Amino acid sequence: MLFLNHKRSIMFLICIFSFVFSMLSFADPMPIEQINVVIDGERYVMQETFYNDAGNLVAPVRELLEIFGANVNWNAAERVVVANNNDIEIKIFIDSNIIKLNGEIISLDVMPRTINGKIYVPLRFIAESFGYHAEWNGQEKTVTFSKFKKTKLPNYRKNAILSDKTYMYCNSAFFDQDYLCMQLSSSNELNLSGRIKTPKKAWMFHLVTVDKAGNKKVIIEKYADLKSNNFFGKFDLKADVPVGEYEVIVYFQENELDLYWSVYEDIKLIKTNTGIYFKQSPIYAHNYKKYIENANINPKDYLQVKISNSKDKKKVADLAQQIVINATNDYQKLEKINNWVADNIYYDWDSYLGRNDANANAISALDSKRSVCKGYAELTNAMLRSVGIPTRIVVGYALGVNSKTSDWSKVNSNKGNHAWNEAYIDGRWVIVDITWNSNNIYRGGKFQAKTRDYRYFDADLQAFSIDHKIIRYLK
Repeated sequence: MLFLNHKRSIMFLICIFSFVFSMLSFADPMPIEQINVVIDGERYVMQETFYNDAGNLVAPVRELLEIFGANVNWNAAERVVVANNNDIEIKIFIDSNIIKLNGEIISLDVMPRTINGKIYVPLRFIAESFGYHAEWNGQEKTVTFSKFKKTKLPNYRKNAILSDKTYMYCNSAFFDQDYLCMQLSSSNELNLSGRIKTPKKAWMFHLVTVDKAGNKKVIIEKYADLKSNNFFGKFDLKADVPVGEYEVIVYFQENELDLYWSVYEDIKLIKTNTGIYFKQSPIYAHNYKKYIENANINPKDYLQVKISNSKDKKKVADLAQQIVINATNDYQKLEKINNWVADNIYYDWDSYLGRNDANANAISALDSKRSVCKGYAELTNAMLRSVGIPTRIVVGYALGVNSKTSDWSKVNSNKGNHAWNEAYIDGRWVIVDITWNSNNIYRGGKFQAKTRDYRYFDADLQAFSIDHKIIRYLK
């Protein structure tokens, strides 16, 4: 069986969003009577009045929270509403734009307020606190709540920052067209499920040991043809897997004549006498802190296209608009631009090996069709901003770029060697590393086109931290 390592690796972080429905603004709250609420297909007719408060749809706290099954109490001394539902606790402070969700401080754009003796907050804040999207239909006066895509990891996230153990790996929690998820059971079984968007002939699973010289020995191997876009596997780690440290690798084959290329790798698995777990990246706590510190920044500050030449700026904008012409929402726009850049720009190994950054900006990358990571990131930044999506460049350190190791303890990661993007969509910063999604290369003066993958599209922060470290954000 022929296979090759292929350095590509992928944020899930449930964020609470501030929400503003697109309405006309009014000096005084405008009542909206007989609102219908649909949650998981079940319809409720609200008894209380909703309001358009200066362009924001606000909802009565108690009635809506109780529909979501929360116990709601009022602390008059502290002027705070406290709502509890299983593992969710919300504290809403009146006359303050600060609320607390499970103890975490969240800043709202719209301050909770009292209208006619009742407490109102932005509708979408309530919805998304419980893991729902909110969609408003003004003609029918109906709010429809639907679950986030693949929001299936709440327990996986608990205490993850403080522990070096986790029992689930998922490269993306929102992009359900191409992903890999693995879950470990108490009976020492590994359950794997995934989906691929680009055509593949077969897939292969390896559980390997790695010696000090980096040599790998296969302990478990499974490969199978792909009869659909979905793939599944269950692996018993009880009998044939001794106590020790392992690495999980998942490969794909494009056609019968092709090699198996690793798409998911460096996923560390530990077996002890008491059980199994995935080893948390030592960089995750650092990345989590950096991400949170930079999450509540006004996205409107990240819309300016920083190309000085007006003709070049128009060229980028016209191309970006053409690429997203059939997209119906910002997430689809992000995917279309990711795909275009990944398919049409080639990683410039000649420049990288010569340490020449001549093509490391948006226009030179676009004109020459080749660049290093900085050019990928700047072109992506300019294109997404041109279609109205707030986007920023992240400077960081990536294992495998020039480190030749997957061990963070063996590198000085304080100086950046890589760049990628974050795009603000649906109230959260979405991580995208298009350089590593693209497999195109330019080497020896020749362009070599390869099929893109999605491991780093809408990347989960824990999975992303396996080989990416955030150093700073650029505006």
